[in-house]
This record gives sequence, C-alpha cells and structure tokens, in this order.
Amino acid sequence: MNGQLLYIIIMVVEAAIIVGLIITNVKLHKKNKSNTEMLYTYKEKLREDELDDNIRNEYYKQDKYENDWKNIPYETTFEEEQEVRTRDAVCVHFECISRVATRKYLVNVTDELYLGRAKTNGIVFDEQDVDQKHIHFLRQKGKLYVQCISDKMPVIFVRQDSRYELTDSLVMVNDGDQLVFKDSRVVITLI
Repeated sequence: MNGQLLYIIIMVVEAAIIVGLIITNVKLHKKNKSNTEMLYTYKEKLREDELDDNIRNEYYKQDKYENDWKNIPYETTFEEEQEVRTRDAVCVHFECISRVATRKYLVNVTDELYLGRAKTNGIVFDEQDVDQKHIHFLRQKGKLYVQCISDKMPVIFVRQDSRYELTDSLVMVNDGDQLVFKDSRVVITLI
C-alpha cells in the first residue's frame, strides 16, 4: 500500500511538472510571436521611411525665389488640414498609382505645376507611359485646371462615370478626378 501511494504521488508530481512545462512553453511561444510581429512592424516602418527618402523630389521649387514647400510624398489622414494649406494656393493631394508602387504627394499649387518623368517637374511620375512633361496644372481665380501638353501619349480624364481624352484645352479639376495613362493613373483630391 505504501508503495502504491508513493507511486501515485510520483505520478501526480510528474503530471504537475509536465503541465507546468506545457504552460511555460505556450507563454514563451506567445511572447516569441509578439516579438516577431513587433520586429516585422519595425522592419516595415524602416522600409517605408527608406522608400519615402528615395522618392523625395529635392530638385523641385514651386516658387523660384523661395523653397518653402518641397514636394514630399507621404501617407496622410488629412488631420493636419489647417497646417498644410497656404494662402493664395490650391492644396492638392496627388496619388500616383503605377504598376510597381503608389506614391502620394501633397502640393500647394500657387501658380502652375507640371507632372511627368523629368526631375524638374513638381510631381515626378517615372513611368514608361508618361512623357517628360506630360500634364500641366494651372491655378486661376482660386480654381485648379489641367491640360495635357504631350502629343505622343494620350491621357484619359475620368470624372465619376465620364471618360474622355484630355487635350491641350484647360479643364477645371474637381475632387476625385483621375488621369489615366496606359498602365498607370493619378487620383486628385482637393484639400
């Protein structure tokens, strides 16, 4: 009887040790998973910061006399709306969507702005279906207008369900309008 009691006590202790090891293993696994997710998030943030640094357009100056606004792509929730607007300008959010990446720009258009592959443009959209100077934006009387200045590559202007080819005639831009190239597009949001 003593032998059986001792055997039962040893079995209970072994079971308790095994349960304790299983609980410890599960906790360590959860902690490891959490650390892995944090590391992945950190690496993604570093990658996004590096991409943002690589696509900054340091050559663009909207005003020839001042360089107070640089054309910097960013991700936004539009919470800083009052801070980004400048007086006597139209504040525009451009989302340039290509086959490879999406780049976002916030620009205060005081006079005019060019979009194309050339590094001197206000918005550099380096895609094969975009010309060196392709699109011209113009601010007149507080409104934003757009025209296509490329004769080689057509641009389709999309407003809600309407689509037509953009020419060198000025067209007033509304919030949500899109410019569609062959394999890429630009979504325009007025702030």
